[in-house]
Amino acid sequence: MCKNIIMQHNKLEFEIAVRSMVKKIWPHYELPLAKLMKNPRTGAPAILPEDWDSRAELISFALHDPQVAFVWGNDIAYSQLEIWHPYIMASKHRFTVIANNINPSMVEKQNLLLKQTQPYSLKKNFKIEYLNAAPSLKTLIYISDKNNNYNFLRKLQNKIHVCGHHGDSEKHSSFSTMPNSYDFLLLADQISMLRYIKGGLELPINKIIPIGNTVIPNVNYCEGKSLFTKAIYAPTFEGYSESVNYSSLMRASNHITNWSNSNNNSLYFRPHPGTGLREKSYITYIDKIKASITPIKVEEKSEQFNWSDFIVTDISGIISEYLFTGKPIIIPVSTDPKWLRDYIIDLSLDSYIYIWDYNQLTLSQFIESIKHDPLQNSRITRRNAIYLGIKSFEKSLELFDEAITYFEYAYQWRQLRTGKNYTQDSLSLRKYPLPNNQDLKKIVSNIKSGLFAQRKFDLS
Repeated sequence: MCKNIIMQHNKLEFEIAVRSMVKKIWPHYELPLAKLMKNPRTGAPAILPEDWDSRAELISFALHDPQVAFVWGNDIAYSQLEIWHPYIMASKHRFTVIANNINPSMVEKQNLLLKQTQPYSLKKNFKIEYLNAAPSLKTLIYISDKNNNYNFLRKLQNKIHVCGHHGDSEKHSSFSTMPNSYDFLLLADQISMLRYIKGGLELPINKIIPIGNTVIPNVNYCEGKSLFTKAIYAPTFEGYSESVNYSSLMRASNHITNWSNSNNNSLYFRPHPGTGLREKSYITYIDKIKASITPIKVEEKSEQFNWSDFIVTDISGIISEYLFTGKPIIIPVSTDPKWLRDYIIDLSLDSYIYIWDYNQLTLSQFIESIKHDPLQNSRITRRNAIYLGIKSFEKSLELFDEAITYFEYAYQWRQLRTGKNYTQDSLSLRKYPLPNNQDLKKIVSNIKSGLFAQRKFDLS
């Protein structure tokens, strides 16, 4: 009880301190902020927020002046943030992350701290219009197709809008007609592009930017033979309806755990973090599997991939991620449900992925039938194609940064073509003269550098 009182007291003191900090620097930046916030299409003056919490959000965003925003139209999906997190952290560009709702404790729990890259929640005193306060912000990358994305497209027509998605996947949701609304579409390779063509997307070729699939830092790039003794089991979640349920968790998990408990085999279990959101009964299966296997102490995804000999998984983005290793991939699917097997065959996944009918063979029997790895050459060919020949995270990052630079040039070309210079009268708050007071200079310096967490302005 005492601890709670102390925490609440400290939180209250802290909120007062934050408001005090903002009040000190606000008068210095109010006029330039008003110029930055005018409507970029009409030139109409903006109405600046009156409450200090919103002002704290606005002024911290403007002083950081990011160049790129990763946008989740709805609440942030932490499994998707995990994919792009290394690129955000290592890029030469300044980033921000914007979502409908961001849970700081979840970011910390999943070790996805955005150091020097502040996130903003639209449910907590931040508005889409505030993005106009950052003249350097030219590119918005959308991680999933959500209706709320249109609010950004409509209100920020002067920006470059990019459909980024969250890795390469054969799921139906990975190719839709929504990318027609964006300026550009980031894709892994030509096969990724063909998905959209087959789906009826009519997009000019110059709007499609291939950068290879996302690479997990520190994952080994291998081409040796597999021993088939150490496996990752990574089932996807149960989908938003049964008609798109690709998960093998209820169908095949007992066959996989039986394999792990024989012949000194080892299994690392990696369920999708969204499992159980639609069907709570899936959580029971997760608990059963965890209780029936010996825990493997490999925390990071890169360590899991390097430790394993092969992966058993479902149709999801982890197939493309794991493909980078060059190691075998097995999809467990039987004749029931028929639609799922037909879907997999129609995608020609069996040309480089092993399709295991768990009702016909045990996993041990199936592994015995493929132990010479007949699909190795075709798997390596597919890997080299989807990663554009890239063999390291550093090379992948170079392509990503080059794409961002290309979008900035596209932004400049749009200005020339339309005859509008959206920032001609707007000096970035990063370049605006600092306050004369040394304490205020320290506040501004910390905000600019991103050395703060959720606008807490902790300068002690």
